[in-house]
Formats: sequence, C-alpha cells, structure tokens
Amino acid sequence: MTKPTSFTTLTPTALAAHGAAWRTLIHDNPWLIPATVALEILPATAIIHGFWKNRQLKKQLQIERERTKQLRINQYRPGVPRPLTQLTHGRHSHD
Repeated sequence: MTKPTSFTTLTPTALAAHGAAWRTLIHDNPWLIPATVALEILPATAIIHGFWKNRQLKKQLQIERERTKQLRINQYRPGVPRPLTQLTHGRHSHD
C-alpha cells in the first residue's frame, strides 16, 4: 500500500498553465498586488512593533532591577543616615 502524499508533481505543461492563469488573474485584477503586499506588511509591522516594545520593556526592567539593587546596597552602608521609619521599624512601645 502506498502512502498518499500531500504534494502533487506538476508536469511542465501543467506548470506553464498555472503560470498563465496567475498572469491572467493579475492582468485582470491589478489591485491584487497592493492588497497582497498590504496583507504581508501588516503582520510584519506588528511583529517589528512587538519586538521593539519588548526590547524597551526589558531595558526598563533591567534599569529598575539595578536601581533596586543599588538602593539595597546603600541601605546598609555605614555612615549613611537612614530615615526614622527604618530606624524604629519593629520597635513599638505601648506605654
């Protein structure tokens, strides 16, 4: 039993007929060219925009992580004055 294939082989005559049909279609409907190009450009534009936005957000996240890291490092440096809220945190006197 032979396995069916999804591809059909075209003979040179069938291939020429197919090409002629395409040329006739484009000749009769020239608006198909810009419409087809537009259909190809829209997804490409969306992909490029998504890539660019993702890159911007990754950079922003990297900056925020570095900022948080620097704040934590500076929080425990000796000689750096700390706000009172950090000095008295956890010490509650209920007199």
